[in-house]
Amino acid sequence: MIDPKLIRHETQIVLDSLSKRKNDFELDDYLLAEEASRKIQTEVENLRSTKNKLTKKIGSSQLDEKAKGKIVDEVHEINDSLKDSEAKLEGLSVEVMTFFPLRSFEWMDWLFDALGVLVGFFTFTKKL
Repeated sequence: MIDPKLIRHETQIVLDSLSKRKNDFELDDYLLAEEASRKIQTEVENLRSTKNKLTKKIGSSQLDEKAKGKIVDEVHEINDSLKDSEAKLEGLSVEVMTFFPLRSFEWMDWLFDALGVLVGFFTFTKKL
């Protein structure tokens, strides 16, 4: 799989390489989805940071009840925004990942099953 930073920063080289291979990878669609995903990721991180700062303020004993209530309302608004942004981020992350098909690792499943049987066998015989 190609590094997303390489695709982002060396777009023309990647595009030329794809055209030489006659690959039908939708580079423009990928770049748009990846940019939107990074933008939402930044938004989610900023919302979480703001929420954390506000919740620390709520815990301080310097605030009166009215100020704490105001901050609690603000935190509830941030929570709502955060839920929406996280849902968007999840959808965009899935969209970005659909550009890269998953490879089958069935042989690894078989290998780990065989190793599990062997380890179980040796553990069992050791107890006898």
